[in-house]
This record gives sequence, C-alpha cells and structure tokens, in this order.
Amino acid sequence: MRKEHSVHNGRLVAVFAVLVVVATCMSRLALAKAEHQHDAGGYTEWTQTDALPTAAGKYYLKANVKLADTWDVVAGDTELCLNGKTISLKSGAQGSLIDVPAGANLTVSDCASKAGSLKGGTGTNGKGGVILVEEGGAFTLEDATVSGGKVTATKEQADDPESKEVSLGGGVYVDGSFTMKNSTVENNKAAKGAGVYVSDKGNMSVEGAAKVTDKNKDTSNSASNVVLASGKTIKVADKLEGDGAKKASIGVTLLDAEGNETAGTITSGFADKMAEEDPSKYFSSNSTVLKVVSNTTKAEARLAGTVTIAFDSNGGAGSMSPVSGEEGTTTDLPKSEFTREGWTFDGWNTSADGSGVGYADEQTDVSFSNMTLYAQWKQDEPEVVMHTVTFNANGGQGIMETQTGAEGETITLSPKAFTFDGHRFVGWNEEPDGSVVSHEDQESFLLESDLDLYAQWEADAVEYTVTFHAN
Repeated sequence: MRKEHSVHNGRLVAVFAVLVVVATCMSRLALAKAEHQHDAGGYTEWTQTDALPTAAGKYYLKANVKLADTWDVVAGDTELCLNGKTISLKSGAQGSLIDVPAGANLTVSDCASKAGSLKGGTGTNGKGGVILVEEGGAFTLEDATVSGGKVTATKEQADDPESKEVSLGGGVYVDGSFTMKNSTVENNKAAKGAGVYVSDKGNMSVEGAAKVTDKNKDTSNSASNVVLASGKTIKVADKLEGDGAKKASIGVTLLDAEGNETAGTITSGFADKMAEEDPSKYFSSNSTVLKVVSNTTKAEARLAGTVTIAFDSNGGAGSMSPVSGEEGTTTDLPKSEFTREGWTFDGWNTSADGSGVGYADEQTDVSFSNMTLYAQWKQDEPEVVMHTVTFNANGGQGIMETQTGAEGETITLSPKAFTFDGHRFVGWNEEPDGSVVSHEDQESFLLESDLDLYAQWEADAVEYTVTFHAN
C-alpha cells in the first residue's frame, strides 16, 4: 500500500515538473514573440551597443546603445523602435546625441510601450542638447522620452554680448520639423528652451499625451519648456489627451523679434481639434508675468498678461479708476465721469490732441492693452441773445416793422418809412427829445441791447410874402 502511494506521489511530482517546464517555455516564447513583433512590420533587429544604423530603414533595438559621438542620421526615412531601451552618449562624450540633417526623416518610437528614452547630450554649437533637427530635417518622437540634455554656449557665443543664440534647446532644437506623439521631454537644461527651442525656421506639432514639463530648467533654474521664436506656434495635429497621468502638458514662452518674452498666440489647429476646450488645461506659461488665456469658445491658446486702461481728463475735472484685464480680451468702457465748464465730452482718444485711435463713451468690445485714453472736448456754442430794435414815429405817421439781431452782431437799420407833414426826417435818437445817442438813417452798428429809436423831425421853413399897398 505504501509502495502504491509512493508511486502516485512520484507521478504527481513529475507532472508538476512538466507543467513548470511548459509554462516556462511558453513564457519565454511569449517574450520572444513580443520582442520580435517588429518582424511583421519589416523591422530589422539592431544588436550593436556602440553604434546606430548608417542606412535608412526600420530597426528595433535589442540592447541599450552608448555612443562615442553624435549619431548623424542618414538621408531618407529611418524608423527606430527603442523597444524599452536607452540611447545615450558615453561618459565624457560631447555634442548632440542625434543630429537630423536636411533630407533625413527620423521617427523614434517605442512600439512595446516600454518607456524607451533618448538621454543626454551637450549640443552642437550651443544648440540641441539631445536632438538637433536641422533645416530640412524631420524628427518624430512617439511613446518615448527625451531627457538629460544640457547645452552650454560656445566660447564665441559666451563672449559676444549681442548674441541671442546662447545655449538653446536642451532637449530638442528645431530648425526643421519636430512632431511629438504621446511623448515626454523632461529634465533638460539650456539658457532658452531647455525642453524645446523652435527657431524662426522650425515647426513643432503635438498630439495625444505630449508633455514638455516644468522639469526643464534654464540657467537660472526657472521653468523653460518650449520656447517659440517670433511668430511661431505649436500645431495641434490631432486631439490632445486630457485626463489622467497621460494628460498633455506643455509650458510655453513666445519671443518677439528682439528675442524678448512677449504675449501672443501660441497654437494653431487647437480651435479645430479641441473645439470648446479650454487651452489652459493643456498649455501653460513658463512666465510668472504672462498666462494662457482661458477660453471655452472655439479659439487658439494665447499668452496674455494683465494690462490696464487708464483715463485722463485732458483739461477737465474729476477722476476715474483704471480698468484692468487680460491682454487680448475685450471690455466695455465705463461712462465718462469727467466734466469741463463750457465744454461737452466728445469721446476718448489714445492721443491728447485727438490724433490717435478714437473710442466712443461706453464703447463695447474694446481690446485690452496698456493704454491711456484722453477725454476729448467740444466747446459749447455760446448762447445766442437776441435783441430788438423798435422804431417810433415820434409825431410822424406810418408803420415800420421791429428789427431783430443777435447780441454782438452788426446790424443795418431799416430805411425810414415814417412821414410827418411839414417836417423833414433828420435821423434817429434813443430818446424822443433827441438828447441821447443819435443814429443816421440805415446806419450800421454793433447791437448790444434792445433799442427804442425815435424819429427826429425838423419843421419845414415857412415862406411869407409881404405886400406893400399905396393906400
């Protein structure tokens, strides 16, 4: 009986051992299959650990690669799957990790989603710590990470106080085309664009969970993630990931033509791909002065600062509080509270003399910007005081209409129309007896008050005849 139990137990152990072997083999087979899933896509296994391909094609890494100097990508289309591995420079090596020249189209991905990475590099001529994308070159980063780049300026750049190209693009410097898909650029350093620097020749597009995080620092250890040259935007090529750990997150600085930080539009395509979304959910400002304007309508992301509209009475009296808001947004102007005796408020202007841009009182949809609006004044018309001139016959006969005129106006008296038998007209006077001011017929003078004018008469001469009689 004991012998039968012993045999039975032995069989169980043997079966268990076989199962373990089978499971191990299946596991190894599955792993091998996972590692070699690239075969179906026409990928070639790359086994070298100190060099990368010198011919265009599709490759996947079998092991980590450490380079003695920069990998200059050849012309044509090259796809490289990191397969969870890392490409880096050997200790002490200088230069960019990868240089993508004109004519080269490089895609680095990790199709096994094993978080492969491109790590380290000191840049070429002060640009592109990890990746240098030259004009005419194209680089796509998909499901992978760029990190550890640290660009230092060349001696000539450092010694030139006018140089604006000092230590640019710690992670990626873009003179050509750079596309990010579900990838991360982090932990890089440079004076400008520690994460990514897009020059006036370059273009950058993003989609999915693209991340250029605040772990990219400039030389003062401040956030410097993506820096865009003047007029450049980040193209949103497809929908951005908005939730969870894979949420897209990109910090941006926009430069003006002089290389100084400025406000302005930083995306293109966002309004189409992310309609009704708030851009500040995905994009942020590297600056503490500017911020991404929240906008839930169909619009692009913009960097904006707080600006103020001030009001100047421009010769008037009173006071008005300034109005502040985000640059690029709009506001309605308040009603003017200024006054000026003898003048009427006539709107606003950006110049005191009215030669600038004009705005109406309480105008709507005025774009916010730092400006002073000067009250414009229109002088009131002087009050017109009318006076009358009344004509009195003063013993004569006839009718004359009253004459009217404005105070300060020169008038000409109407022709005399009165008559007086046996008398002749000799003028007008402001008193019946002719004792005050006299005026001639049809005289012109300055009217200053109401007047009563009295005709002045002289009796005609009477001729008598003396007849002598002889009697």
